[in-house]
Amino acid sequence: MSTADIRVASHRYLDELDEETLVAVHAMLATYAQNKDELKNTIIGYTPAGEAVNAAQFHEQSRRSIELAKQGRRISVDELEKRAKEWLSNT
Repeated sequence: MSTADIRVASHRYLDELDEETLVAVHAMLATYAQNKDELKNTIIGYTPAGEAVNAAQFHEQSRRSIELAKQGRRISVDELEKRAKEWLSNT
């Protein structure tokens, strides 16, 4: 389902909601809109060097990794295991 299809379906659902449910959905969306910048800066993990990684950084790294994979730039599981052994031997 495309983003446009989701928007159309969502509008249809909103039009069918009773007032109480519509108020609740509106409050959820307003809270999300107000907090989305804070959510982007939420620390969700750390690099092996101990540097914090926030949600926005993780999303961008994931997007880049997916794009590289689509371009055929990836490694095999065997190569990953070989590299992991090298990384662990350096610690």
